[in-house]
Amino acid sequence: MRVDGLGRHIYSDVSWFLSLLPDGVQEEIFTTTEGRGCASFTPGTSRAVPHDDGFLVTGRWAFQTGSPDAEWALVPALIDSGAAPPSLAIFVMPASAITVLDDWYTTGLRGSGSNSVTAQDVYVPGERVLPVTEESKRLGSRQSEANGGTGLYDIPLPTFILTSVGAFCGLARGALELLIERLPGRDIAYTGYSERSEAALTHLQVAGAATGIRAAHGLFFEVADRIDDHVETREPYSVEEQSLMWANVGYAVGLCADAVNTIRLASGASAIQETNPMQRMVRDMSALSSHAFMVPTTGLEVYGRVVCGQGPNSPLL
Repeated sequence: MRVDGLGRHIYSDVSWFLSLLPDGVQEEIFTTTEGRGCASFTPGTSRAVPHDDGFLVTGRWAFQTGSPDAEWALVPALIDSGAAPPSLAIFVMPASAITVLDDWYTTGLRGSGSNSVTAQDVYVPGERVLPVTEESKRLGSRQSEANGGTGLYDIPLPTFILTSVGAFCGLARGALELLIERLPGRDIAYTGYSERSEAALTHLQVAGAATGIRAAHGLFFEVADRIDDHVETREPYSVEEQSLMWANVGYAVGLCADAVNTIRLASGASAIQETNPMQRMVRDMSALSSHAFMVPTTGLEVYGRVVCGQGPNSPLL
């Protein structure tokens, strides 16, 4: 199985993570490989045990996008050092040290190669570890000196993983363009409309979807503007601002998913044909919007808790 464009997008994201590592480690990684990597941020039951100057890492991680073609794997694990509670870190290991499971059989995003991977007592030296601390959640995890001249590498984890939101607007806009392209000469069955484009219902569906997509675009760009501001000022993020950004993303994802669903209904029954790209767009949007970080309800709940003075109930914040 080869990964598609989404998997390659994840490779660029993981290359960013690799660029946070000490310069000597980066030299090794980027001179011997292309830096393609898969990553996951949910530790589950994984464990890392201190060993010599590093750790022995064991676990299983689902949704490792791009894993079939990856050269490196970034996996989170709880450090079992006797401390209470255990600390969390991200461990970088060569792909040859993991086992990629043949378990990616889905109704959407089939080409992303988001297989599960496992590792058993893999030794990871200390210089290939990115600790997840309260400071890294606000200021970032950069250990590289060479990459210290730009704020790009000082973006904290909760903010960085918002980079995937562009896929939602792009997919929704692509679905809308396909609908409009296929309107001429198509009727609405069992009605008096010989041209679907003449129906008031179609007008409402197209306008509603287009407006929802533009609204989502605006929310996404507000998040991008906030990131740019922090890159410029190098000020740490507050929990309140990060939760607001998460809510923006969640709400915008919901708008894009609603738009694609409206477009599907406006496309008629032919949209379910396997030869029609619309059915793939619908399935991919359904899969994307169920992502644990992108699902609309989680971001909104986290922000709502903060607004109500309860504080976030997410380890990311």
